[in-house]
Amino acid sequence: MFKFFKSFKTLLLFNVVILIVGIVIILIIDSHSGFLIKNISLLGETNSAEVYQQEINITFNKPIGKNFTTEKIKIAPDVKYKVDLLGNNVKVVFLENLNYSTEYIIDLSKVEDIFGNNLEKNTIFKFLTKEMFLSFVRYNAEIQEDSVVLLNLNTQKEEEIFRGKEIKLLSANNKFIVFTYKEDKNSRLNENIKIFNIATKNLETVKLNNFRVRKLTIDPNNSKILLIAQKIELQNINGKEIVVPSKDSPLQNLYELDIQTKKLKLLNIFESEASILDVWFMPSGNSILIKANAIFNPGYYYIYNLSTKNLQPLNAFLSLNSINSAQNKIVGINYNNLETYSSDTHIEIIDTNLDVTTTYLDSSVSDPIFKNKNDSIIFSKNYKNIETIRGPFEIIELQTNGDLIPILLLENYSLENPIISYDDSILVIEKFSIDSILNLFSTSEQTRENRDFIYHIKPGIADLIIFDMKEKNIIKELKNSFSAVFIR
Repeated sequence: MFKFFKSFKTLLLFNVVILIVGIVIILIIDSHSGFLIKNISLLGETNSAEVYQQEINITFNKPIGKNFTTEKIKIAPDVKYKVDLLGNNVKVVFLENLNYSTEYIIDLSKVEDIFGNNLEKNTIFKFLTKEMFLSFVRYNAEIQEDSVVLLNLNTQKEEEIFRGKEIKLLSANNKFIVFTYKEDKNSRLNENIKIFNIATKNLETVKLNNFRVRKLTIDPNNSKILLIAQKIELQNINGKEIVVPSKDSPLQNLYELDIQTKKLKLLNIFESEASILDVWFMPSGNSILIKANAIFNPGYYYIYNLSTKNLQPLNAFLSLNSINSAQNKIVGINYNNLETYSSDTHIEIIDTNLDVTTTYLDSSVSDPIFKNKNDSIIFSKNYKNIETIRGPFEIIELQTNGDLIPILLLENYSLENPIISYDDSILVIEKFSIDSILNLFSTSEQTRENRDFIYHIKPGIADLIIFDMKEKNIIKELKNSFSAVFIR
């Protein structure tokens, strides 16, 4: 029996020695084998990569050395980024939006494995970002119809994706363009939502009976649309049939439309009755910003988390227009409540602590938006006092140091509703003639119904100015065009 234990111990010791020797041999072979990249992935394609929240995932065949630092990876053109390291994997997370139609070069030649070896080959990875697209509505006076147009800003090629009556309320992400329209002028109680798939060019329709849509916004990351809508009906008043809010549901409510299933769902956000006035998605898509006339807080804005159902009241604003890239500040406009007889509006910024910072100027302001790569604000500012009208406006930039930089002023015109591309290179502005503003409420002068922007009315038709932020000049003007959105 003792001989058995002695032979067993000898056999066990022999196996352990063989195992250790095998491991040492494997380590020696591995240390002398090549250090290689197994896989690289990114958002989009290598010849059409996303510019928004881009990430590059790199998998190596060996663990990365302990002396690895962010500086081991070089990226050109210059861009802010961070690097997350886990075993054989490196994730490059870009901290700002990339530029459109730009080749980026990632140099991995300084990256080492745990044995101090550099990459044997494929030390340079290149990718090209996607082209910039803009969608907008164009009015054709000859046939009195609207068109939704998709414009490639690199090639200047236009594509008409739909034509119909009274197209409005455009919204888009990187997959879909959505908008409302009427089948004909006589369809007073019905409104339709069109959903255009950018990749497949497929166009679908969701019909809404006895609804009037006031605003819609699409989830930046998913296939969901939120819309402010009011149920309506016809009522005979003095012998005329008039469209009025439904007796059963007179308030403006918030609905969620699933693009895939086409199911419409009512969102009950407030415990008591409240009329929803404004809504837009936060960049993450998990939360929304809404303005409501609730019983206790009329005119308040709220942040509502769609998952947790948490409702965070902010404050009363005329409008909140834009959130910064860090998602810790929201900019909007307001009146000065202490100056009873003043109608001038000013810029207000509310932060995550609910603190409000105010910027007063010497005249009214409108439509403020944050730039994407810093917290500078682009906005419209009144440049001439004309009684009875709101405006006319020029375009100004309020930089982070407080400096005011004039961008564009056109005499006898009002420049409003600025939107900026995701890489901050292109600014698109709506241009109104002063006459169109003077005749805003003259039905005899209207060729198209005015547009309601929550806190004020604007003409139904404008011209779009495409402005190069680097060269500081106008590169294109689109006649009878309006309601532009950049395709992310």
